[in-house]
Amino acid sequence: MKILFNAGTRLTDTVLSTGVLARLREEYPQAGFTVVCGAAAAPLFYGLPGLEGTIEIPEGGKGTAFRLRRTIRRQSPWDLIVDIAGDLPVRAAHKGRKRHDPDTHKVERAARIMNAMDAKNEGKAVPAPQLWISEKDWGPGSARVPKGPDELPVLALAPMTGEMAKIWPPGCYLDLIADVFRPKGVFAGWKIAVICAPGEEYGANQIYEMLPPERRIDLMNKGNIAQAAASIAQCGYFIGSESGLVHCASAVGTPCMALFGPGRPAQDRPWGACAAYVSTPETIEELTDYKDYDPEWAPCLMGTLNPIDVRQAIESHWRGLNIAA
Repeated sequence: MKILFNAGTRLTDTVLSTGVLARLREEYPQAGFTVVCGAAAAPLFYGLPGLEGTIEIPEGGKGTAFRLRRTIRRQSPWDLIVDIAGDLPVRAAHKGRKRHDPDTHKVERAARIMNAMDAKNEGKAVPAPQLWISEKDWGPGSARVPKGPDELPVLALAPMTGEMAKIWPPGCYLDLIADVFRPKGVFAGWKIAVICAPGEEYGANQIYEMLPPERRIDLMNKGNIAQAAASIAQCGYFIGSESGLVHCASAVGTPCMALFGPGRPAQDRPWGACAAYVSTPETIEELTDYKDYDPEWAPCLMGTLNPIDVRQAIESHWRGLNIAA
């Protein structure tokens, strides 16, 4: 059996769709899978059992639909097509909807497709995101977080994201770090690994350079997204902007706190028992209610998120995790 699975081109949506892919693997263990996704996200699937290939497409851009249609038609016939993103230029057997309730999480939306495929999925737990990190991504040349009985625990920090409006100011991150690393702070004595994607090094480095050299770990643009996820899996906690990395953290089981501003946490927050988020006092509608707002060019809209509020949210989350354990 051959299955074509469209996870979409945005890294966030791709990671959030992986729970459905994991459920498909359970139901069709002998199937061969081909995954459609963005080029940057493709390494996340290289360790997927039964993977026959990936169709890697650029995020947006002219001619994407044409190239995708041509590529799919050249491949072998599919026994099952699951189009989570809802944008395959083919007649998909099970396609996600373009219009959604903004208050419904994307993981729950994806689960509805499984319910529509087979009534026996009704009543089952919503499939949580899952990553398949291959052995080479765990190797010493890829996962650069020191491990061992004498090593200090590590906090992963991913301060950047693709939209300037969603990036918390560096000064706020530094205030937060000073607070949680104080002698009686929640992460007292830990090390800190700064992580970012290609092209985001300048902003992340502003924070990295202000950290004590003996406590900092440079993971800025080190390897692909799967290698970044492998490193995050070795950390004790994750703090970051609304981005694909925070979803990777929750998918590999690392406790995480996502910082939201002009976003929609109801549908885009990290999923799972280990995940939490904190947001600005204002909603996205309030933050973006000004003339000529453009998400690609908007300035930082995260300034009203108070470092003290973030620290308190982290402390509460951390206590809850320890009590549950």
